[in-house]
Amino acid sequence: LPELVWFKDTDGVYISCNPTFGRLLNASVEQIVGKTDFDFHRTALARDWRRHDKAAVRNGAAVDSEEWLTFADNGHSALIQITRTPVYGDDGRLIGIMGLGRDITAQHKIKAELRQRESYQRALIDNFPFLVWLKDTDGRFLAVNAPFAQACGADDAESLVGKTDLDIWPRELALGYQTDDRAVMASRRKKEVVEQGEDDGRKIWLETYKAPVLDDDGRLLGTVGFSRDVSERTQAELELQRERDLFSAGPVVVFTWTAEEGWPVSHVSSNIEQVMGYTAEEMTAPDFRFVRIIHPDDSARIAREVERYLRQGIDRFEQSYRLSHKHDGYAWYRDFTRVTRDARGEVVSLRGYLVDQTEIKAMQLAVEEERRRLKYVIEGTNVGTWEWNVQTGETRLNERWAQVVGYRLNQLVPVSIDTWTRLAHPDDLERSGRLLQKHFAGELDCYECEVRMRHRDGHWVWVLDRGRVFEWDADGKPLWMAGTHQDITERKRTEARLRDSEHRLNAAVGQA
Repeated sequence: LPELVWFKDTDGVYISCNPTFGRLLNASVEQIVGKTDFDFHRTALARDWRRHDKAAVRNGAAVDSEEWLTFADNGHSALIQITRTPVYGDDGRLIGIMGLGRDITAQHKIKAELRQRESYQRALIDNFPFLVWLKDTDGRFLAVNAPFAQACGADDAESLVGKTDLDIWPRELALGYQTDDRAVMASRRKKEVVEQGEDDGRKIWLETYKAPVLDDDGRLLGTVGFSRDVSERTQAELELQRERDLFSAGPVVVFTWTAEEGWPVSHVSSNIEQVMGYTAEEMTAPDFRFVRIIHPDDSARIAREVERYLRQGIDRFEQSYRLSHKHDGYAWYRDFTRVTRDARGEVVSLRGYLVDQTEIKAMQLAVEEERRRLKYVIEGTNVGTWEWNVQTGETRLNERWAQVVGYRLNQLVPVSIDTWTRLAHPDDLERSGRLLQKHFAGELDCYECEVRMRHRDGHWVWVLDRGRVFEWDADGKPLWMAGTHQDITERKRTEARLRDSEHRLNAAVGQA
């Protein structure tokens, strides 16, 4: 959306504005000039605008605000960042107030998505029942979970980010861990080892798993690992917890291009130098061609798209591509283009509104990176995951969740909380419900319950069900909850065998 621009005198009377501002009020420039906010806005909003104007005058400097506004011409609502600046004459007297509004709705939505995604991932990953860590190729910790931080004696997980094993563990142990990491990265193969350790003087057995982390192109990013106490699987198993994952535009420039090869620029808005470093004279020089500043990886695509739009008679379209700043490399722009044709339908010129979207692109990449790294962690630990809307019953499961009970995920559709209650053992549901209510009431930091679930083949499997509420509604009631499902059937069998052995031993001792 192009910027909104307006100018008022010291009494709040509009002296001028641009057509985009007119859209907000559903009035022409001529209809707006000479009137005040009270002629267009409801009284409360008009008073707010007047109060902001006075604040700018009082401060003697620009005042910023963010406001949700509804455009009267079409009912569209947008979050607008407004800058109000006092304007003074050569004699130092106040002339009026200049207003500039920019649409920041897209940035607002992406930031909200990032915050929600981070909350979800933290709630999900902190419930993995292992010590978990992620390192880069230099052995620096990129992320660890709360149990890992506890084992290191650290106050929180974030305090370990950027450190190496040498900063945390005794030197001999740290050097051994680093040797293992290098071997995993060199071989690009997973490594799993069971070794004996010590905890407060007690001998324990630890199962440690390490694997290389590769991107979609096969490039090495680092290593992921987890470690768990398996003493109670060989002599009955202790649980630990799992990790958390790691790893956000500017003013509008207006171009008019001539429909000729290379897209010569016939006109460009006066803010071009501030935004892109070029002067208007450079851009409109006879030998300048706009295509020269388009990123080489984008130019062919942009040319094809424009050619297709023009051929199909599409006179309004949007494109996203990179342009070269005169001094600072490439930046991403969103181009809103309008085509002008003559009476015969031939293209005369193209007018584009370019908005810097580098920050948006960075945030989009951050969201994609968060999802990709979460995928690596989930695949590496082989646990099922779930999300549950406590109020509606909407439920989201991953493929591993279904595999634990012998199904493919598409065989459980439609998925809801009833999927869980249908498969869980009736004797375990009541206990699970009590623990959930204690978590909702704040008596338990997280929900944890061992339950039996009916396998597709008819037998029962044991599952460790863990989770935490990560979103609450305005009334303080639980809204969204996320967690994990871990198959602990083998551990339960081991425990049963140990109990049986103990009973037989006690019986033999009694007979003796």
